[in-house]
Amino acid sequence: MKKKIFVGLALLTSSIAFADDIHSASPDPSSAPSSSPSHVHGPGHSPTHTDSVSGSSSLTISGQVDAGVSRSQSATGQTLTEQGSQFGASRFRFVGIEDMGGGNIASFRLEMQPNMDTGSVNRFALFNRAAWVSLAGNWGSIRLGKQGSANVAFICDVIDLIDCHSGFSGAGVLFGGNGSSTRWISANPVRGQTTNARGLAPSTGAVLADPASRDTVRVVNGMSYFSPRIGGVEAMIQYAPSELPKGSLNGQGDSFGLNVNYLSGPLAAGVMYQTAGADPGTNASGKLITLGGAYNFGPTQIGAVYQSESASGPAAVFTRARSWAITAATHFGAATPYLKFGQHRTNAATGIDSAVINIGTTYNLSKRTLLYADYAVDRKAKVLVTGGNTNPSIMSIGIQNNF
Repeated sequence: MKKKIFVGLALLTSSIAFADDIHSASPDPSSAPSSSPSHVHGPGHSPTHTDSVSGSSSLTISGQVDAGVSRSQSATGQTLTEQGSQFGASRFRFVGIEDMGGGNIASFRLEMQPNMDTGSVNRFALFNRAAWVSLAGNWGSIRLGKQGSANVAFICDVIDLIDCHSGFSGAGVLFGGNGSSTRWISANPVRGQTTNARGLAPSTGAVLADPASRDTVRVVNGMSYFSPRIGGVEAMIQYAPSELPKGSLNGQGDSFGLNVNYLSGPLAAGVMYQTAGADPGTNASGKLITLGGAYNFGPTQIGAVYQSESASGPAAVFTRARSWAITAATHFGAATPYLKFGQHRTNAATGIDSAVINIGTTYNLSKRTLLYADYAVDRKAKVLVTGGNTNPSIMSIGIQNNF
């Protein structure tokens, strides 16, 4: 069989754009740069056999390069100026697709995250952003490997409006990592903890001896099924075992997720349910429910999300948390201004609560290159930090190129 190699200028062809791991780049070579708000389209879980020619195969190399300068201020008033990927993580990916005939498609994705300030590779793993293989057809699709959690594709594709760029840690409305001073919308249950080091289950990639290795928005050992879209409704079910031995102290820390979406014209809505069990390092379990949607008014899109999290177990610092976010973005020629705001609250005596406002704009220099200016502030966190006297904030400017 004759094979063709394509070096793509885009993130993915539509045949593997389903349930992406943090959709943060252009879905099509002819589309605007990644941070432009997309029309409400949903994760698009199931590929169709019409996207490729029977018997053909392809390898696409694509990615995103983001470099900028940020100035941040902590709750204690410390300031820091940094260079690197400020608006969204840089990434380099390989995507392979094979049409096996009969409406069946096999694909894989390997994606890494280079650090633009030093040239090093992300500390989590070589392919820290994605490492999975998939088989799909008219019956739906299955995916095995490291991949996004059950709710992250819908949050980033639909609700955030600019693909979970901007703000603290360059993650949009998502709580963006161990170094972030602010917790907002979650992609995985945090099991009643106030830090990622203990909150995220080992099924997110943690080595118990190195809790900082846990990934806030993905799972490892993931096994997912994506249904075909029927009458605008599509579903996804996910299980991620930690691979700790059965009978481990407190539990094994496995993760489970369920996602049901409705997509029709300018409207998208979804409900997601996730659980994370206790493990030898953290004797607490958590459940996370996410409700959200977005509507496309033409040049303007508006999104909203609400989360409710419960936790139980001796190690739970809080047993209940509530979060919400509202997003808006619009087109003015080459400029795309946006606004995101919301809150995170727990019933803990101490913890990481937040009241975030994030505002900014992108300016398209071409179909694949843009400039950005972004500002985010948390008007709550200072009261939860010893010696806190300043609202944590970050301001960033930079350039991003998609290839």
